[in-house]
Amino acid sequence: MTMLSTVFGALPLILGGGPGAEARAAIGWVVFGGLGIATLFTLVLIPVIYSLLAPLTSSRAHAGIRLDRELRDAETETEPTSSKEAVQVGAAE
Repeated sequence: MTMLSTVFGALPLILGGGPGAEARAAIGWVVFGGLGIATLFTLVLIPVIYSLLAPLTSSRAHAGIRLDRELRDAETETEPTSSKEAVQVGAAE
């Protein structure tokens, strides 16, 4: 809606006449063309690029699951299962 209102606001600059009309028409065409290209990029080109690149990456859910698994494995490797084992390990050294 903002883009449409700005483009329609630039139409009097493009279509107007009188003294200085050439300068106003140039400004109007810049606004009209710039917003048109920006809208095209925003609504069409960026989603197309995203849809082409998204399959090439892994989801973040997999990274969270892998991190949880690694943390669980690290906890079981470093912690003794009972206090007796901790005492025996300390005495054996």
